[in-house]
Amino acid sequence: MKKLLSIVLSFSLIFGLVPVTALATSLDSPDDVKQQISDVYGIPISVLDTLDQDTFDGLSNNLSEAISVSSEDTYIKITSTESGENLITESTYQEYLFSSISPYASDTRENSWMRIHTTILDKGSYAQVSAAYTWLTDNVFATHDVIGLSIVQGTFMSRTASGFRSYNNLGTIRTIYFTENDFVEQGHGITCTFPLEAITKNNFLFMQADIHKEAHSEGLNGSYGHQRISISFAPDFSIDRSGNLSCAGFSIGMAYDQYSGYVDIAW
Repeated sequence: MKKLLSIVLSFSLIFGLVPVTALATSLDSPDDVKQQISDVYGIPISVLDTLDQDTFDGLSNNLSEAISVSSEDTYIKITSTESGENLITESTYQEYLFSSISPYASDTRENSWMRIHTTILDKGSYAQVSAAYTWLTDNVFATHDVIGLSIVQGTFMSRTASGFRSYNNLGTIRTIYFTENDFVEQGHGITCTFPLEAITKNNFLFMQADIHKEAHSEGLNGSYGHQRISISFAPDFSIDRSGNLSCAGFSIGMAYDQYSGYVDIAW
């Protein structure tokens, strides 16, 4: 694997509030409900079609119970230059489309893309937060990656985290559900490590959890740590309220790149 320069990306985006009238109701058709789940949570329809009924119903019920929703897309461009550096920048959907249509538009050798979709649901007495991580380019190397959620003000409700990952291997879509033991809780944050298989397409990850509401607003960071070079041990990750991943006794920037998306809400 190439030795690349780690650049940590941190940024905030303006949130978009979805009114309660736009959320799923029992009067909507099944296709309408599926599309709303996809739009709010950032989960592709092709992945929704692989979920078990309990998981799908849980997403639908959460939408129907929400007072309001705030969600945001963040596009990350990872460029491998001729000098071997890994340049990480916040980009746009339009630039991603241009890059995918015109692969030779750049003078660099390689561009990778990720979309991070962050969501906060106001459930009244509490809230639910989630992040969906979509690799928009194919994965070549087998790595041991990490995803994380962190909130600016409140705390997570213990043992409410859940999620799954999905990928396409030789034309077969496989969905794997995270278990309770996969999550590491910190009060203000949750992390989850997983293997990213080599030579796979359409890699997608999703994580959600409930939080205690504090004050009159909340901010959510959805972070991703992508392994860049091989290491001889499995690190234990933590995440701070700004969405920065770290590992005790180990400089994470030596082996991992970090990407992050952000959304906030007022209640």
